[in-house]
Amino acid sequence: MKHILLIGLLLPLQALSQSKFSDRIEKEAAALKCPPPDGSKPVTVNAAVVATADSLAVIVKSEILRGWHIYAYVPENQPYIQLDPILETPASLQPAGGWSQTPPTASVHDPGVLIYNNTAVFIRKFARKEQSGGKIKAGLYFQCCDIKQCLPPDEHVVELKF
Repeated sequence: MKHILLIGLLLPLQALSQSKFSDRIEKEAAALKCPPPDGSKPVTVNAAVVATADSLAVIVKSEILRGWHIYAYVPENQPYIQLDPILETPASLQPAGGWSQTPPTASVHDPGVLIYNNTAVFIRKFARKEQSGGKIKAGLYFQCCDIKQCLPPDEHVVELKF
């Protein structure tokens, strides 16, 4: 009976702790700045880490120049290249679920294609097996297009320390 009571008391504390961690992640994602995109570089990428003693989150953010877009989903019958998050982490991090991301929008020109305009944020959470720090490589592989042209695929990677 004591064990049930103890578990009943600890579960809400753990949920509260994760809620605070999620709030920190959202604040960091909102504050994370990318270099301003321009005509020569219509998509820019930046990344950050949010860490606690037992959890870690990687945030990858992209800023997309007005009039340009990157591809969240591309059906097999379309020639575009779908974005792919890049993530290299040390073995001391255990993935806690998949990527969460900004909801994409449907392309008005290509049925079935989903795109990102303006800003896209990608977050991946981890459980930490060890307290030691390390290095993470995070970024995006993507193709960006506007109404007139598509640029060759590009890759932006940021090295992070925690």
